[in-house]
Amino acid sequence: MTSPPPRRFRRGDWLTLGLVALAEQGAPGLTIEALCRRAGKTKGSFYAHFPAIEAYLSALAGHWRETYTLRLMQEVDKSGAATDRLVALDRLALALDIRVEQGIRRLAQLDAG
Repeated sequence: MTSPPPRRFRRGDWLTLGLVALAEQGAPGLTIEALCRRAGKTKGSFYAHFPAIEAYLSALAGHWRETYTLRLMQEVDKSGAATDRLVALDRLALALDIRVEQGIRRLAQLDAG
């Protein structure tokens, strides 16, 4: 019996991988070479989804915003009373990986110009 072909690495996989790399290595982990090495993929796989590292970093910032900010706000809005929303926000925020938040802030400082 043959094994199924490996699943194609999708755009979302690259973005999720970027948040992990950012948490573990900071900005130096976000080069095309480092990301491809971590993913076990070729640069061609990366370029199939992103035309350049700048486009990737922009998409990564959007992915972070959606995952770490908008999702929290949507969850908290379901909680009802203001005190319930505050408790929910605290619980969700404390569950996030602080290294990702720190990495995004450091990355933004590098691109302040």
